Amino acid sequence: MPQGDGEAQGEGNLIVQLASADLARRIGIETAAVTRQKHAQNLDANAETAYNGQRTAEVLARVSGVVREVRVELNQVVRRGDLLAVVDSAAVGSAKAQYLTALATVKLAEVTYERYHALAEKQIAAGKNELEALTALTHARTGLLEAKQHLFNFGFAQADLDAIQRDESASNLLDVVAPIAGSVTTWDAALGEAVEPTTQLFAISDTSQFWLWIDVYESDIASVEVGQPVTFRISNTDVPVFAGRITAIGTEADRTTRTTRVRAQIANNNGRLRANVFGRARIEITPEHEAITVPTAAVQHDGKQEIVFLPERPGRYRRQTVVTKPMDEDGLSEVVDGLETGQQVVTTGSFLLYSEMVKDRIAGDVD
Repeated sequence: MPQGDGEAQGEGNLIVQLASADLARRIGIETAAVTRQKHAQNLDANAETAYNGQRTAEVLARVSGVVREVRVELNQVVRRGDLLAVVDSAAVGSAKAQYLTALATVKLAEVTYERYHALAEKQIAAGKNELEALTALTHARTGLLEAKQHLFNFGFAQADLDAIQRDESASNLLDVVAPIAGSVTTWDAALGEAVEPTTQLFAISDTSQFWLWIDVYESDIASVEVGQPVTFRISNTDVPVFAGRITAIGTEADRTTRTTRVRAQIANNNGRLRANVFGRARIEITPEHEAITVPTAAVQHDGKQEIVFLPERPGRYRRQTVVTKPMDEDGLSEVVDGLETGQQVVTTGSFLLYSEMVKDRIAGDVD
């Protein structure tokens, strides 16, 4: 075994002195140069695609009735406002008739109030009659607001209400239109099917962007931040890589897998991406930069510190405290602080020198 000497102890264990230079050769101590290279720290994890929840809409029937027309197919691209289907519903006809009646009631109430108001000003009619006419007009306008809201709840717009008034139409037909632009990703609207207000007829998703759910282990989650770049490759395919950024980080870990779900948003530029596809995601923890690197074998852990050994002359080695970060490249560590390029560090035999340093330290404490 190598032997320390009094000089090593006298220098506060900063120096490890072997018995001879020949001993260093015989125990196989080797060194490597501290180098500089471009490096980006990345984190790889399993991931699964999903439709973008912020760009997806469920299209419900909204009324009880029967599907009379279907105008779109599965996966068809639609624009906002495009007609998807037509539902025949007695409730729609009733709501339209209520709206037309409310319009007529308001018109009549306005005429009545204006007549009594004019008579009251000429003191021909009593003020009581004018007040009663005003009350009736207020009730009529309230009824009109309720009738409008009923139609709005069915998905009618103000332009639709204007058309109902113009055409005096109280048909039972309700147009089901696309609330957003995108692709029809769910289709469940058979002709003649009876539907209820909560029946889902379609789902529409903007497939130009997808969500990516990434499973990150507990030990790595602290290094993940919103805004970090992400790339995704579908498993077992040659499909090009998809790119995006982290948009949200989960607040809990799965009890079984001990992973936290991280959400990214990725672009579907080539149209090859699908929902519910598995693959591997790569999160860029730190951007590409010039990194000082050493072989991982050179780094030893001394309690809370990391250390390397620098050869001063054959058989004599100086301990150097360093701060390192892991790298994607196997066998290398990035040195954040403590070394400069061009220096030499002990690789093979580094642990042996560390053991000798600890032995000298214990011997010094005993003395």
